[in-house]
Amino acid sequence: MTKAVLNALQKAGYDKQKSCKVMIQSTHSSVLKIFKDKSKYERVYKVDENIHDADDKAIDDIKTFADSIVLQKASVFTQNLAFLVNSTNTVARLQSFKLPVYVETFSNEFVSQAWDYYSDPSVEINSFVLGAKVNGIITDFPKTAVRYTSKYKILYKTLLLE
Repeated sequence: MTKAVLNALQKAGYDKQKSCKVMIQSTHSSVLKIFKDKSKYERVYKVDENIHDADDKAIDDIKTFADSIVLQKASVFTQNLAFLVNSTNTVARLQSFKLPVYVETFSNEFVSQAWDYYSDPSVEINSFVLGAKVNGIITDFPKTAVRYTSKYKILYKTLLLE
């Protein structure tokens, strides 16, 4: 399967492209190791369970096969009965080892959000971007992410001018 992906990327010209970032995501280290010599692609390790900490050895191991990591939202902010109850230090720990951290999956449906976000997907995104300082988010609704970035850029400029 990985050979088919590499061939498809090459046929599409992504192996020569400089302006577009190609990210290869997998939950299996063996898949990401195959892409190790392909420096044009960012290897993203997807943690498919909720974690609340990571020890040095585990992070060093991840760095041997991945350039960045994807966590589930509950690995950053824990919930109980749809209310946020705690934040973890997982993002800061991983970033201290120079691993960019992405979080998934953001949706617009209020049933997927903690009550603390007031059923507002922009408030939820903001909690992860400014609160947890993640490097990026993965969303089912790109239009919401675009709205968030344009809405909060104005807020940033206003705050900086005051």
